[in-house]
Amino acid sequence: MLRFSSGIALFSLTLVLLSNAAAVELNSARKAGDTDRVTVTFSATGKTAQEVPPQEAAADKEEAASDESFQFEASYDYLSKTRLLSAGHVVALRYYAKATATTKIGDDATTSAIPANRRFNIAETRGQNIEIFPRTGPSLPSEEALLKIPMDPLALDGFLPTGDVKVGDTWKPSDETLARAFQIEAVGVNKIECELAELTDARAMIDVAGTLEGARFGATSFFEVKARIRFNRERNRINWLGMAFNNTKGANRVEVGLEASAKMTVQILAAHKNNENFDANREAKPLTQNDPRLNLLCENSGGHWTFTHHPDWKLVKQTKDAAVLRLIRSGEFVAECHASRVLRDLRKEPMTLDDLEKEIKEKLGKRYLKTLEKKTLPLKNTNATSLLRLASVVPLTRPLDGSQGPTELPKDAPTELQMERRYYLVTGQEGRGVILIFTFDQKLTKKFDDADATLVETLTFPKK
Repeated sequence: MLRFSSGIALFSLTLVLLSNAAAVELNSARKAGDTDRVTVTFSATGKTAQEVPPQEAAADKEEAASDESFQFEASYDYLSKTRLLSAGHVVALRYYAKATATTKIGDDATTSAIPANRRFNIAETRGQNIEIFPRTGPSLPSEEALLKIPMDPLALDGFLPTGDVKVGDTWKPSDETLARAFQIEAVGVNKIECELAELTDARAMIDVAGTLEGARFGATSFFEVKARIRFNRERNRINWLGMAFNNTKGANRVEVGLEASAKMTVQILAAHKNNENFDANREAKPLTQNDPRLNLLCENSGGHWTFTHHPDWKLVKQTKDAAVLRLIRSGEFVAECHASRVLRDLRKEPMTLDDLEKEIKEKLGKRYLKTLEKKTLPLKNTNATSLLRLASVVPLTRPLDGSQGPTELPKDAPTELQMERRYYLVTGQEGRGVILIFTFDQKLTKKFDDADATLVETLTFPKK
């Protein structure tokens, strides 16, 4: 009996050794129609670092530099059905049974969860990005942030080798794969390496390790990564990931800086094909150019207005009467938008464009240069909208790149910026009104383009 058992053990060991010695292909068998159940746990601890913003916003004393402790815990459970797979382009329909996160910065803790009416989402690879958006948008910025986390399953196949490999072989994942996996816009230095660490007839274990430097919203982001991926050779699919990483992210105009250590696990299992959440009537249409489904919803916390905006606009501050958004395009800060409620009843105290212009001139004082345009726009969303465009100057007390710089600027440095300010007065029923102020350097007019259009055109006043 002992001899028989020893023979089985020796035979099994021989199979393992043969498997380890042989070169194999590890190609994903993902295909349209596959339905997976994905569970994710994600946690991080560290500290935040917020810098004084550059140029004219440096005078905002509320944004003084500060460091605070940071904690994050999140968990996810969702079904994902591949609807389209073509030359690396993947579209998947998802149903989130669970998506919750708790973030604690200093003594302030916030909890977010996917609402019941937005559990169906579409995930799509698009260039170096993975977009996740509701089937019928738009979503809130907090919902977008909740769902866009590192190592989305649509990015994982990019870590597989492109040719035959044997145990000990190494390869590098592409910059596109890493940008998708770590939710960054551009990769600067890629020192990530994959290695086939273990191979049996049932599975392959791939180690991923190294460092990565990239950019997000114009700020540098550095990662130190150690991960293991399990590839199921019976299904020819990745079915598990475990990862620990450190992330140092610089502060910018729309996000605080961060120094954090994080860990996460991702499990991907085959789900029942006839799940009721994926009946034939649920579509997952791929994105089109400037697809409005990617737009985000800004709901005033005081319930005074709502509007949608392009994802390049980032909501950075909100009170019950006001909101501040900043526009980042191709990593560059372009513009700022201030939305504020008109505090008086416009039925009793009407406000004309002339009134608005006079008030603004008095406020700007010597910084006012000239009025570029003044007109009333066509009615949209039952709102009357007026536009006032002004040119003004902003004195510079620090370098244009936003760094602290020397106490005194160089003699040849510009001492002021010529700005364009667009004031929209939007009035609605019951004497309500909102003023939208868009401010940007006139040199960036082309990059700004019509970034104000969607915000103004979609602004509505909820019923009281």
